Amino acid sequence: MLQETGVGTARLDGALTDAEGQERRRHRQGQRLMLQETGVGTARLDGALTMDSAGPLARPLTELAARGPLTLDLSGVSDADSAALALLLQARRAAETAGHTLTVTGWPTGLSGLLTLYALDELFPLPAGARA
Repeated sequence: MLQETGVGTARLDGALTDAEGQERRRHRQGQRLMLQETGVGTARLDGALTMDSAGPLARPLTELAARGPLTLDLSGVSDADSAALALLLQARRAAETAGHTLTVTGWPTGLSGLLTLYALDELFPLPAGARA
């Protein structure tokens, strides 16, 4: 059901109005996502890994994955969507092209659920008991 909420704005069955959507995007953009090398062949992602934050990480993460075998820890990821999977697939492709491996650990529950939903758990094996 479409409900008019003001001049030029409406809500469709709980969908965000344009102003609410913009405010939510600004809030998410304020959450910093950090890629840190934590040692030789290890790195960690912290923060929200979503459509709003994944783009700027594509180049540094793929370059890191192409340099050598990499273990990437996602335990610090607070929020994730399908853009996170796209980013990880890109990094995996870069690693394989360079003859290296990418191992991902610390899968957040929501992201491991998406991994299973999209049948990508063969490319990124989840630890036993981590299936969402």
